[in-house]
Amino acid sequence: MSWRQILEERKLGPGRKLPTIPKDTFRCLLSKLYEKNLPNSKKNLMARFEKCGLYAISRSKIISRIPEELNLIENSISATVKESFKTILSEMRFESPVQKKRKKKLNVPAGKSICHDPL
Repeated sequence: MSWRQILEERKLGPGRKLPTIPKDTFRCLLSKLYEKNLPNSKKNLMARFEKCGLYAISRSKIISRIPEELNLIENSISATVKESFKTILSEMRFESPVQKKRKKKLNVPAGKSICHDPL
């Protein structure tokens, strides 16, 4: 039984007038899903991990799921990434520090303003 089936069953039954699922009902629905899928849960999880190549690590299964165009350019991408990384590191290491320009000190007596035109 899937989550969608449980929600549809609730909508057709006692929860048809409620716009959302209350917290206490959600917990009951979730436990119902867990109980229905408990016998197959281990098998389902292992099958899902095996399909994506994470269980019994299979590089060929992972690579087979990547589109062919990406497989062909994989080496060039790897080389480009390595080169870019080296460039960034060398720029960070050998970058010359930027010197700040000092502001020009103005000699203005206290209480006077600075303006171009005398008043």
